[in-house]
Amino acid sequence: FEGFDSNLRRKIRKCGSNGITFIHGGPDLLQDFYRVYSHRMHQLGSPVLPQQWYSNLLQLYSGGETSIWCAYLGNKPVGGAFILEYQGFYEACWFATLKQYNRLYISYGLIWEMIRSAIGNSGKTFSLGRSTEGSSVHQYKQQWGGEDIPLYWNHSHAPGTSIRSLTFISKLWKFIPYSIVTKIGPWFAAKAIKG
Repeated sequence: FEGFDSNLRRKIRKCGSNGITFIHGGPDLLQDFYRVYSHRMHQLGSPVLPQQWYSNLLQLYSGGETSIWCAYLGNKPVGGAFILEYQGFYEACWFATLKQYNRLYISYGLIWEMIRSAIGNSGKTFSLGRSTEGSSVHQYKQQWGGEDIPLYWNHSHAPGTSIRSLTFISKLWKFIPYSIVTKIGPWFAAKAIKG
């Protein structure tokens, strides 16, 4: 904690003083995690995989630990993360906080709690996950003092047209009611993965 700069430490402390609480668990937290994650992805214009996909991952991942972290304001879930661990390497693969609560510094408190937990479990590395270089998400992650490691993508076949390249869908997605995107989103998300 003392290795962070004073501004980052202030934000982590501010989250605590705002009354945010954190719970670490498994399938018992899946619904709260998914509610937060799917709402935030909808705001960003991105479909999400079905909740069952995450449930299957919790049950079937055999490489190490899987866990969920949720942040609460009172009884309301306002942040969540899905963690995968492999031989002491912890990664926040899916992470979101509700935008309307950003002023409470939820993401700062949540990340710090996950890092503390990884350290307590003899974790060697904590990854904040991938992001596009130079993006606002990348800049947010850089303030934690980590190291950027480039990812290289290989294809076993010539890639076809990816749904990700159709940027107008992302812009339209934000305007489709949430109740509808939860029904059609999994199909679009599967198409994006197949690319």
